[in-house]
Amino acid sequence: MLYISARRYTTRTEPTTMVKIYTNQQVATLYVNGKKIGKAKNDGLGRIVFENVKLKEGENSVEERSGKLSDSCTWTYDPNAKDDKNKNSGGRLDGAV
Repeated sequence: MLYISARRYTTRTEPTTMVKIYTNQQVATLYVNGKKIGKAKNDGLGRIVFENVKLKEGENSVEERSGKLSDSCTWTYDPNAKDDKNKNSGGRLDGAV
């Protein structure tokens, strides 16, 4: 299982973001706009976190891969947009409701 958290928080107003993955895999690799950002290990609690991930202005494809598994979503970085984290995720940055 791989799941990108906060996937419904689609419009980002900051140029960097945290990408949190929930997984039962030991290791996963993060890609943004097709570019490999890095590989990280599960923290033992089913999470992998990438800090300070840079987004380009406009649409950004975020993808996580581990073996044959993958998950992806699209986030838009718009520095002039009204922050929608409360509208789309109930105020929770992890995307849970």
